[in-house]
Amino acid sequence: MINQWLQGEIVPETVEVQSNLEKKVQSLEEKVQELLNRSEKDEQFQLALIQRLDEQGSLIKKLTEKLDHQDKYIENNLEKRDEKLTSAIREISDTKKLIAAAQENLDSKPKGFWSKIFGG
Repeated sequence: MINQWLQGEIVPETVEVQSNLEKKVQSLEEKVQELLNRSEKDEQFQLALIQRLDEQGSLIKKLTEKLDHQDKYIENNLEKRDEKLTSAIREISDTKKLIAAAQENLDSKPKGFWSKIFGG
C-alpha cells in the first residue's frame, strides 16, 4: 500500500475511508455479539420463567385437589351432623309427646278418696 501510495496509485483519503470502514465493521461486529449474548440471556430467562410457571401450575393443581378433598370431607361431616341433629330433635319431640300424654293421663284419673277430702 505504501509503494502504491508513493507511486500515486492510492489516494490517502481511501486509506482513511478504509480505516473508518474497518472501525465501523468492528463496531457492528461487537454490537452483533452483544445482541447475541443478550439474546442468549433472554432465552435462558424465558426458559427459567417457563419452568417456574410449570412449578406453580403443579402447586396450584395440588392445592386445588386438597381443597376438593377438604370440601368433600366437610360436606360429609355436615350431612352426618344434620342427620344426628334431626334424630335428636325427633327424640326430643317424641319424649315431649310421651310426657304430655303421661301428664294428661294423670290429670284425667279420677281423684281418690283422700284427695277429695283434703282438696287435692
